[in-house]
Amino acid sequence: MSGVHGKPNKLLLVSTFRHYFIGLGLALSDSKCAYHLVFIDQKFDDERNPIYQAALKLIKPFYSVRCLPARTIGLSKSKIRSMGFKALKQIIGELKPVEIATGNDRRLEFQYAMHTATTILKLNVVGGFLDDGTGSYVSFQGLKFRRYLSDRLIDTPLKKVVYGMWYTRPAAFGASHWVDNCYLSHPLLAAKPLQKKKCIEIKPGYYHTELGQDVLRDLVDILGLKSLPVNSGKSILLVLPHSSIIKEIYGSLGQVKKMVNAVIADYENVYLKYHPRETDDPLELEGLAIMLPAAIPAEVFFTVMSFDQVLGDVSTALMSAKWLLPNCEVNF
Repeated sequence: MSGVHGKPNKLLLVSTFRHYFIGLGLALSDSKCAYHLVFIDQKFDDERNPIYQAALKLIKPFYSVRCLPARTIGLSKSKIRSMGFKALKQIIGELKPVEIATGNDRRLEFQYAMHTATTILKLNVVGGFLDDGTGSYVSFQGLKFRRYLSDRLIDTPLKKVVYGMWYTRPAAFGASHWVDNCYLSHPLLAAKPLQKKKCIEIKPGYYHTELGQDVLRDLVDILGLKSLPVNSGKSILLVLPHSSIIKEIYGSLGQVKKMVNAVIADYENVYLKYHPRETDDPLELEGLAIMLPAAIPAEVFFTVMSFDQVLGDVSTALMSAKWLLPNCEVNF
């Protein structure tokens, strides 16, 4: 069904920057449909939520950007969720989307949206899954089997009683019966449960169109980086995990600092980016490397800058480098 713009509407329910970024690629590559963005499961909906605020200021290439009630408006969790469900039902009734996609098909908001669209409003709608990073390629069921059993035997039945029999908990992200299409950066490497779905590649070229580059440059500006660093000669980017994880993996921050200093000594243009949740400079590297703002996710830099080499720990950021910088050497 066509919307007010004469195009079929598609609804994206996003909770993280990664989901927003994948949705950005879809909207940039598909001029036949009108994409609408709804942020879900957000702690804030004001200036404390820079990604949502940036998307709201940009709007393009989306036709609308909204946010469900945030968790900090002083009401109980159940009341917030009820308000969110009501808003979703209104949005779906208004847009009559042909597809509803999310980066986490375990989320109640997505499952409620699919249930409402297909069962209550009787719409012909398909479900989509937006690449969630490492979770799209590694099944955590085996890694966290105890947690999986607890969720399946206790949490899932409780949610069915409270919300309805429409709720389900898939063994892997993207594997629920609500999902038909999986939009992935590496479709050939998808986890086995996702291989049963229709896997569609999100290509790096989507972000390198004229409109894509305009949107990304505006996004960088809104997020607070007025100009991008310019380098001459070969460059290397170090992408670091959160300092709490660094301690778990390497034993101490001091050990990692030695490794980083060794890299800095061997290269002329060394860029360093901390994890987005990092709020300071735990390795005290300011002045030794070119610091990229931690709050801006790595995917943005991979689309507006070029690097000869990216070095880091196994992470979504490293996977993104392999995806968005095909000619770059990416090492663990």
